[in-house]
Amino acid sequence: MRAFPAVGLLALIASLTFGATSSAVGGGRADAAVRTCAPDLPNQDMNGDGSQPPNIWPEPDYGDAVVGAPGENHAAGAIHVFHGSYMGLAVGPNDEGDNEDQWIRQDTPGVAGGSEPNDRFGAAVVTGDFNGDHCADAAVGVPGEDGNAGAVNVFYGFNGDGLLGTTGNKMLLEGTASIPGPRHTGERFGSGLAIGDLNDDGITDLAIGAPGEGGAAGAVFVVYGNAAGLNAGPTHAVRLAQSSPLIPGASEASDRFGASLTVGDFAGDGIDDLAIGVPGEDSNSGSVAVVPGGRGAALTGAGSKVWSQNSAGIIGAAEPNDRFGTALGAGAVTPDGREDLVVGVPGENGSGAIAILFGSATGLTSARDEFWSQNTAGVTGTAEAGDQFGVTVVVGDIGRTAAEEVVVGVPRDRVSGVPAAGAIQIFWGQTTGPSAAGDAEELLSQDTSSFGEWKMPGVAETGDKFGASLAMVNMGGPGAAELLIGAPGETVAGVPHAGVIQTGFGQAVSTRGFDVEGPLEPDGAFGAALGNPGRP
Repeated sequence: MRAFPAVGLLALIASLTFGATSSAVGGGRADAAVRTCAPDLPNQDMNGDGSQPPNIWPEPDYGDAVVGAPGENHAAGAIHVFHGSYMGLAVGPNDEGDNEDQWIRQDTPGVAGGSEPNDRFGAAVVTGDFNGDHCADAAVGVPGEDGNAGAVNVFYGFNGDGLLGTTGNKMLLEGTASIPGPRHTGERFGSGLAIGDLNDDGITDLAIGAPGEGGAAGAVFVVYGNAAGLNAGPTHAVRLAQSSPLIPGASEASDRFGASLTVGDFAGDGIDDLAIGVPGEDSNSGSVAVVPGGRGAALTGAGSKVWSQNSAGIIGAAEPNDRFGTALGAGAVTPDGREDLVVGVPGENGSGAIAILFGSATGLTSARDEFWSQNTAGVTGTAEAGDQFGVTVVVGDIGRTAAEEVVVGVPRDRVSGVPAAGAIQIFWGQTTGPSAAGDAEELLSQDTSSFGEWKMPGVAETGDKFGASLAMVNMGGPGAAELLIGAPGETVAGVPHAGVIQTGFGQAVSTRGFDVEGPLEPDGAFGAALGNPGRP
């Protein structure tokens, strides 16, 4: 029987508790002064918890998780930061009686911007080391800021304190500080975020989607990391669109170029490449543009290629409302030294699917393209209209093989007759890629067990949307990551759509509730977004 190192799941629920705080944003670690960030998990560890007080054995760095709650405070939004530990996520009171997590809004003292209804702060979140100090930082999308013009709020990690600390934060806006502009309402800058080293200088960069730009034709901005932080070095931010000279295709209203983003080394040359979802292309049939990274220079679009279901070798046919490219995930689906691209196609046949393009020495190729859905022979589940299979995807190592797992969100899946309860489909890592043979895949919901070994916490209820967000974080230290699953529609303690996340940390555990900073709010949508760091 397969070992399950990352599927002991415990429900983590935003509670009514406000709790005493020991930092400007709530929560804190009692031993903060002795912590240092180390290079073990530079894109994940925000507070340097690998260094312990004297007379305590040394421990590895632990990855930290950022959870978006964009519906909180009349959709002004918030984020919650949870620190990792040897037991997984650190939650509840610490030795000083303070809650372990941090709760950050745009009206938190010291945070740039103002907390206003419909800003949707936390609608997108990623973590990465943007200044090369080994402490992970966080970029938070605020796509509703200033009449949906949008913004990105960047928080820097700090030894001991986690986000903020003494380093403050900054807001990124179009048309300011060398970021190309001008800025207009409706652009939704910050709707999509991804991280990677796109100029091969050893410091993480940030890609930002603005799918509403130009009548929803869309655009993407790449902001470069530097020792002084994002957008503070000699490489200026660049804007990419289908109207850019070296990007194939044409900018057309409602294409939504930049609605989804991911970064992967598809050629195995050590340089990250940027994949950009264009789900509205050609009457919502969809496409994906892949822009190769460069060594020591900003992206220009040179060598870019566009993929769709009309591309030679790609399984299926491009049809209206397929929405190919709605979600993107990159990782080593096969352990050949190159990363592969998983593309969500949630409108395929009305129920959804994913396509997998494999990496090669020349980048992505359709030579052995794969296409998976709940209509595929051997795949668990029943494809039904509106399931949205593939509206979220994540790729990473939550197992014990060299190949990485592909996890697919099916947030509107009908579970035991309950509509939109939601589920996830896990394709466990195989050296030859995903398989439906034996126990190589499974469908999990809040109403199912995994091969009879453990039960998913919670109960499937109408509108939970379990699987609406996904991430993988090394919360228990280096090695196999842990899977985070968002159910932002979950009713908690009678509060509708308050939201919940579930997270595994490598062992089976019992379910219990925890106190978390901030209020429990109707439509708070806690877990609507999860910070995905990409590689450790």
